Amino acid sequence: MAFATVRGNRLSYEDHGAGRPLVFLHGWGTSGRVWDAQAADLMADHRVITLDWRGCGRSDRPATGYTIAEVTRDVLEFLDVLGLERPVLIGSSIAGAFLVEAALAAPDRLGAIVPVDAGVHHFHGMPEHTDRLLADLRTDRAGTLAGVVPQWQDGELVLTLAVDPRTRLQMIAPQDIGAIAAEAFDTPDEYLGRTVEIAGDELTGPQMAGVFARVAVRPVRFAPTPIERIRAHSEEMAAMFDWFDTVGFRADVEALRARYPRMTTLADWAGEHWSMPAEPGASS
Repeated sequence: MAFATVRGNRLSYEDHGAGRPLVFLHGWGTSGRVWDAQAADLMADHRVITLDWRGCGRSDRPATGYTIAEVTRDVLEFLDVLGLERPVLIGSSIAGAFLVEAALAAPDRLGAIVPVDAGVHHFHGMPEHTDRLLADLRTDRAGTLAGVVPQWQDGELVLTLAVDPRTRLQMIAPQDIGAIAAEAFDTPDEYLGRTVEIAGDELTGPQMAGVFARVAVRPVRFAPTPIERIRAHSEEMAAMFDWFDTVGFRADVEALRARYPRMTTLADWAGEHWSMPAEPGASS
């Protein structure tokens, strides 16, 4: 672990291996450690740097500066502090926005960018929503992220998502993203110039509820959230869920599983990482 002073803040990072520099940026509410599995493989022939951006992991937590523009400035100065020449930037989720903004601001300073699972357009023009999300994460991180797994409602477990019960949602585990990204680095000629949609599972809301029910060993009901409720909170969030219903991601999951037989399914993830929340009022 090392620290770099960037714009008055100490940013924590890991730096291993030698070769072409790869700089990994994490998504919301996590840290550079989400890339540990990929770093372990890639550091054999690359210089791999995983950064905790401001307010995350072991980096400083200033009271301000959490906009896309400010974090992008941090990233570019971080590259200068380490003296990196045309590195490849890899970023997941919101970090994809940092990559795009960095490339637009300083295209000659970067070798390439690799946004991973980065719905960049969903974050554009949403300062009020992102500010509110940051505040919620600071005060109640577990509660803020609880909406994507079943919760207790009136004595039953309920999974709520703002999608039609017939919509098949595609999803992928971080380790699978890393495995495919590592293959792309190992065989660049196969991937250069291509856009590859990836997913490890594809389920409807009721099917997802069924997965959680098997882990909980009790019923879980799927309840679609009315899109009007989302639209009252954020037009862009509503547009995102509308897009899931009308267009959606289109990875060929069957072909991907044939090529990568160890792709993680929601059942794999839930069985290892999810446990049923305690029922309110239940005795221990």
